[in-house]
Amino acid sequence: MLLDWVFCPYNSKGAFAREAEACFDLVLRRWDITQIRDASISLLPKHIAGCIKSVRSNNERKETQGAKPCFFLEGEELPCYQNIHDFFAAIEQRNMARSREPVINELFVHPRLPWERRDQHVLVLPVTAKDIAGYGLPTPSMKEDVRFGDIGNPETLEFMTLATRNYGKMMSIAFIGSDVAGYITHVPKPLANRMGCKFVDEIQDKGVMQIIDLYVYPQFRGGGVEKSLIGNLAEFCRKNRHQKIEVYTLETSVEDYMPSTGHSAMYDGSGFKTKKSIKQKNQENKEYDFVLMTMET
Repeated sequence: MLLDWVFCPYNSKGAFAREAEACFDLVLRRWDITQIRDASISLLPKHIAGCIKSVRSNNERKETQGAKPCFFLEGEELPCYQNIHDFFAAIEQRNMARSREPVINELFVHPRLPWERRDQHVLVLPVTAKDIAGYGLPTPSMKEDVRFGDIGNPETLEFMTLATRNYGKMMSIAFIGSDVAGYITHVPKPLANRMGCKFVDEIQDKGVMQIIDLYVYPQFRGGGVEKSLIGNLAEFCRKNRHQKIEVYTLETSVEDYMPSTGHSAMYDGSGFKTKKSIKQKNQENKEYDFVLMTMET
């Protein structure tokens, strides 16, 4: 049977797709939304074309850091769960039998820098293609979407490598001592649009850098890590002629949901101003308050 997988390479659920292909003896067909041009959508299978149009119409499928992955078994959409066992159960409900159990990567203790750095000031370093390949800086997160080297998703690694080479930088990591304190990920706005990032719809705005990830580990919050990461990005934008930085984020922190860009208080004191507020409902019809924040560079 045919399993269609529509994904943004930075938010792909690639492990789910590849394990489903192997465990259920499926034929996996890959659809990277960043590679599909608007002019070619009409040539795609009807269910894939409808999915791509839905992603680009700014609806609930979008996540802040890129479109939520979608799966179709013989043209019928499957729910995409956070847990791979729930995803497999949904496939089995279509009368599919698995041939083996999925191989799931375990979470890991976050690595330290390979040298002993005693300076407790925040150090921000750019992520290079060598780092992404697994031969330099450590993976900054346990999240599958931000893993480097052998523990990363192939489509994410390829996407980040190409973006880094094309734009000079896509991610930076903050260190305190020899520990990873946090990281920031960003892409030019036209690319964020193709990725299906939440609310991003101004394709022609090439002078804008879009933040799609900003995370600081809990033990390092309140120590200026966010400001250091944002300040480093602002300097990069000034040198590369990006006139503005944008981010869509929650207005205030909420207990049951936190997007990859965090909440507005993380950007206070860094030069960001709130441009507009947007209310967004999720699939359970719960409403969240988002804000668009911008900073001139």
